[in-house]
Amino acid sequence: MDPKSVTDARAGLDRQAASRFALRAEARGAKMAEVNDKGILAAAGVGHAVRRAMQLTVAEGRAAVVPITGTEAAPAAPSERPIETKRRVERIADRTLESIVGFNDTDQINFLEHGIRAGRSVCRLIYGGQPIGTGFMVAPNVVLTNHHVIPDASSAAGFVAQFDYELDADDNPMQPKRFNLDPDMLFVTSEIDAFDFSFVAVKPVGLSGESLAGFAWLPLNPSTDKILEGEPVVVIQHPQGREKQLCLFHSEMVDRVDQYIYYTTDTEIGSSGSPAFNRQWQLVGLHHASAPSGEKQRGVNTAANEGIRISAILNALQKADRVTGNPQKLFTLLSDPQTQASGRPQAPLVLAPAAQTPVTTLEGRTVIRTRPAGWYNNPLRSGYQAGFLGGFEIPLPKLPEGLADDVTKLADGSAELKYAHYSVVMSASRRLAWFSAVNINGASVQRLSRTDRDPDHPEPAKTRGGDLEAEDVWWFDNRIPTDAQVGAKIYDGTDFDYGHLTRRLDAVWGEMRELRIANDDTFHVTNCAPQAHQLNTVTWAKLEDAVLDAATRHGLKFTVITGPVLDPRDPVLLDVQCPTAYWKIIAYIERNNLVAMGFLQWQTDLVATIKSKLESLSELDAAEEWHVPISDIVRLTALDFGPLLDADVKAGQGRERLTESLVDRLVPSASA
Repeated sequence: MDPKSVTDARAGLDRQAASRFALRAEARGAKMAEVNDKGILAAAGVGHAVRRAMQLTVAEGRAAVVPITGTEAAPAAPSERPIETKRRVERIADRTLESIVGFNDTDQINFLEHGIRAGRSVCRLIYGGQPIGTGFMVAPNVVLTNHHVIPDASSAAGFVAQFDYELDADDNPMQPKRFNLDPDMLFVTSEIDAFDFSFVAVKPVGLSGESLAGFAWLPLNPSTDKILEGEPVVVIQHPQGREKQLCLFHSEMVDRVDQYIYYTTDTEIGSSGSPAFNRQWQLVGLHHASAPSGEKQRGVNTAANEGIRISAILNALQKADRVTGNPQKLFTLLSDPQTQASGRPQAPLVLAPAAQTPVTTLEGRTVIRTRPAGWYNNPLRSGYQAGFLGGFEIPLPKLPEGLADDVTKLADGSAELKYAHYSVVMSASRRLAWFSAVNINGASVQRLSRTDRDPDHPEPAKTRGGDLEAEDVWWFDNRIPTDAQVGAKIYDGTDFDYGHLTRRLDAVWGEMRELRIANDDTFHVTNCAPQAHQLNTVTWAKLEDAVLDAATRHGLKFTVITGPVLDPRDPVLLDVQCPTAYWKIIAYIERNNLVAMGFLQWQTDLVATIKSKLESLSELDAAEEWHVPISDIVRLTALDFGPLLDADVKAGQGRERLTESLVDRLVPSASA
């Protein structure tokens, strides 16, 4: 990519913007004269005024009234009432809706805090060490800028998004945070002569190890009339590639037509891709061009700034109108209620380090990579063995006829992903495993650390590319499409853990090389599902530990089959339908008989809280765990578990709350 091409493209856009602006001179002049004479709302007309009022939040609307207690309130005129409120009011304050959206210069002190939050989402876009433009986060890991700044995916791969390139409250430079873009994860664009936008995914971990979750994002609202002629426009930008700046004073929206809005805010080269806000910090436009307007304000020549309306961008995505990439998938993400939230700048997903409540997390940071071709052609990756327990065949669970086609298939048409000592079958519609099944051989179990995963280096990995010491590395399985597997977004953008289905230590047995291959193989995203932190409770962990301890002490063999309950009613979060329950079946031989036990663990409330709050889980209730008949798991999953139903020790009984004492009773003894 040639940075000069961006300058040339911007010059052409500026000329087009100036031409469009000039053509509207008469109509714009008449409208602004009406605004000056009648006020913003009256000039807008009833329909536009009502839609504008509907954009106010409860808190913003409350600023228009003075609360009292003890007496009935006089109702506001319907045309003036911005929102429904149950609070009683004595009178409409001097600060009416007209003053909220219009000329009144006073505002709540938290206006400044909202602006700081909005600014946290804005970044400087750098290519080859040169600042090219501005961008801003519109979802927890997606940045928006202009097409003329990032024209294609190959160019995007060379860009760095630099946050915190600004001055602090003491006028000292802050320490910038740099993140690579990830067009392989997402790249959606519209050409310059269409809507001039590009959406690109951002890597979740910065070049110095920072988390992208520490930065805010700006929701995209499809509503029209978020701003009216005469209202102030605020732009946050990196003009000429300089430190982040705010355009706030003597700026207003003067015209809007088709997909464009026009405003008098000061901008410069480098401002391309900046967010434009109304005075409630609601995103209204994507800045992309400016030119001299030929008009003066207080003796100063003003600029005709042109922005792409947010409503037009979302409409283009929804209709796939002159858009390349996967606009529908992006539209679903941007329209998700969790992404939308209040429609105002969103707080970062993580607290500042000093204020965080300590929680158990994976060691270091997490990255997901892909193995080279041919990696899985290893005889040690023979997968789950149905006859492993000896004398009893326990085949992989079968899907019923109605669900048999909902599997992700390999190139040879099979559905079983074979790893060292375990196998996975994936749901095509959910991009998660139907189940993961593992064989445990207690006679050769070794408790390796999670970093001891390199068969060619028996000691824990040190600095191989910095990966396994500083990071927790997971793998996409290249035998199936990457987009058929759930990636990092749901984990890095929420409080969900990368939850192993087949437990890591359960597969770690065999000869020394085999141990490490098995250890590493468990870190495939196919063997992973979104699990709330509290799901790994003391009781559930004790159950898993007890099985492995019994296997190790007595040299026993176990078969363990685990999976999420893939309920079509599961809530959607960041484009992933998140399971609210998990099941586990344990099987072993005791006195020459096959014994099987079923367990269920629910995280319904935890998922609901993550979806509604996206905040720390430290105050949530623990998950619920039950020892259940395997028939209950059949009812929830529709899977056929074959001989395990007949071997169920709880067949025909009710469920029982799982406790530590119950775990002690259930684990096979030394006489097994």
